[in-house]
Amino acid sequence: MLTAGENGVSCCGRGRCCENNPGWFAPGEVEKAAEWMGLPVGDFVNRYLVLTSIQLADVPGRPTVEAFVPTKVDEKGQPLEGAGRRSSRVYQYMKGPCIFYRDRRCSIHPVRPAECRAYFCEQDEKLNLSHEQIGKLWYEAWKAGGA
Repeated sequence: MLTAGENGVSCCGRGRCCENNPGWFAPGEVEKAAEWMGLPVGDFVNRYLVLTSIQLADVPGRPTVEAFVPTKVDEKGQPLEGAGRRSSRVYQYMKGPCIFYRDRRCSIHPVRPAECRAYFCEQDEKLNLSHEQIGKLWYEAWKAGGA
């Protein structure tokens, strides 16, 4: 399935990104994904997501913010570290497919995270949404009282 991004680059649908590093959710997206799956937000988080952190290097004071990310799973489909908690420091280096990547398809494609919607492996990396940019979205939402 070929899908075009906002910049016109098309996803080739190989799933390489889904097989290695799940995309980060932006503020407000977890609620939409939970609703789409028919789950209360807390159940959705505890079943499918981890919190990961990033330090915002170009924000005064270099704050550390957290973002929700689908958990990575092992070859049996079990979360590598368990969902519903903060990921460890080594988690970012672990390889594993996204918990929503099943049968070579995204099971939450209509409500997939911001990073997944904006990321295309065959375009210049500068055009992809970075973790720093998503972290800034969470930081701005926190400052506005919405996260």
